[in-house]
Amino acid sequence: MRKILPPEVVLEAYRRNCGNKTATASELSVDRQTLRKLLALYGADKRPVAGGSTKPLKHNVLPLPRKGEVRRYILTSAQNNTKVFTPFLKNLEAYAEWLQRNGDLAQIMVARYTYNKNQYLRFQKEKPGVPGDLEDDCWFDPAIEGYVCDDPERHGTCRWQLAPDLWFCAEMQIEPTATSPLSDLQTYTGTDSSIFPHTKVALESVPTMPGQPVKMNYTTGTVTGRNYIKKKAGLKAEFHHTFAALLVEVDSSGNWWARQLVADSTGSFYDLPAGDPVKVSAGKVSTGHRVEAVNWGDTHATDLPLDRAKAYWWKGGVIDLVRPKHQFFNDLMSFQYRGHHGRGFSEMMRKHLAGDELVEAEMISTAGILELADRDFCQSVVVRSNHDTHGERWLDEADYKSDLPNVEYFLEAQLARVRAMKAGNTGWMFSEWALKKAGCPENVRFLRIDESFVICAKNHPIECGLHGHLGPNGSRGTTANLSRMGARINKGHDHAATIRNGVYSAGVCALEQGYNQGPTSWSVSHICTYLNGKRCILTERVGRLWA
Repeated sequence: MRKILPPEVVLEAYRRNCGNKTATASELSVDRQTLRKLLALYGADKRPVAGGSTKPLKHNVLPLPRKGEVRRYILTSAQNNTKVFTPFLKNLEAYAEWLQRNGDLAQIMVARYTYNKNQYLRFQKEKPGVPGDLEDDCWFDPAIEGYVCDDPERHGTCRWQLAPDLWFCAEMQIEPTATSPLSDLQTYTGTDSSIFPHTKVALESVPTMPGQPVKMNYTTGTVTGRNYIKKKAGLKAEFHHTFAALLVEVDSSGNWWARQLVADSTGSFYDLPAGDPVKVSAGKVSTGHRVEAVNWGDTHATDLPLDRAKAYWWKGGVIDLVRPKHQFFNDLMSFQYRGHHGRGFSEMMRKHLAGDELVEAEMISTAGILELADRDFCQSVVVRSNHDTHGERWLDEADYKSDLPNVEYFLEAQLARVRAMKAGNTGWMFSEWALKKAGCPENVRFLRIDESFVICAKNHPIECGLHGHLGPNGSRGTTANLSRMGARINKGHDHAATIRNGVYSAGVCALEQGYNQGPTSWSVSHICTYLNGKRCILTERVGRLWA
């Protein structure tokens, strides 16, 4: 028999609990469904006519680890009325446990979102004279119960400060059908970086003042299955639905690093803790793996700091830790000494006074990067980029008679070019000729314009032959217009780390290039592609790519 309570008792308890139905039902010792019907019967379920608050959104500040320790957060999302992808969740749990083997903390945090709620609501008609009631049948898979981080009754708030300048905005409800889930969120947390729960994997770099870490906005991916309305928006979203999480590492100084953990069809994924590739599959973590490829951020060898070059390619550096089968160089050369961007008098005078005039010297130092990075286990590929074309433009436009420091080298290059043209070699490139002349390793492959280079062809093909400066139909290339191709692409050019649909764009290796004045979204970021075709973007902070 249904428990009958007087109106004044129910309404007073409801007011006392500030409209919290769960707390009210508990106080009155009735279930939530009974309380909803009583509130409807007594007219207390109507929407309020006013609201608002003078206080900002509350947040939880998570403590920094002790010196020498690292705190790790595995962040993902879950949809209502949808089962989790169990193999993936089990692997996340196994990985979190493995990461804690040395005493560090690894915490899984799941933010919930709702979609298509009307599908899961039932309208119940009571006896005559009693209002009907919408019974809430929305639920979340019990498997995530211990990881839910967006319950204000449990945690006091839904927003979490993971590091002094990094927020997990679990309160943000973004439709899973959103084409660009990070749009209009650039200013949401001021100049601090943000992470938002969503089914897509996305990344956007936001300009900040020079000298400050670039702001980055991320999405998490999801741990629940595909569950969409079978119309255009839903079907599009289903295609881009990604089983993934974002791993955040925080050290005792508040520095942080973020990497995507993207699962394959079996729920398995790779990661790079401390640069050691591991695979998490069937609830077990295995070490000793390697990666398919690294697409370095645009190199710009002349501007590249020596300590960074050593960290990446010196013996025992990043390349020896991850052991890629391929490494891709975009904008390997700057062609700074005689590039058309710096032909004004003041810039030419600066180069003269600094001794930065000899093009051949620049080519020798650039070839030195290829020599430093050369490994027997790795194929080096130079992607044809816009800065590579500056050499041909120099030969087309410069007057060697007024450039005495380079006159001999200019004429030598021009003669090689003419002879190649006479021999029918229409693919002659100044960059290849100059770097081979300077002594770069013989096994380096130089791509031509529009030459394809596909990796992971058997799994999920990824095109790495596009630098990104050339867009469709003669337009200027951007991550946005290249993402409309529908192809999976690893590229460079923008100097700003970006993930948009299937296009991953790397950052840059040299932040100081003379012309990037004012607020900037540039970052030292690289694309790492795993053996299963899944990818992450590594961003350097305080000289490191990971904690």
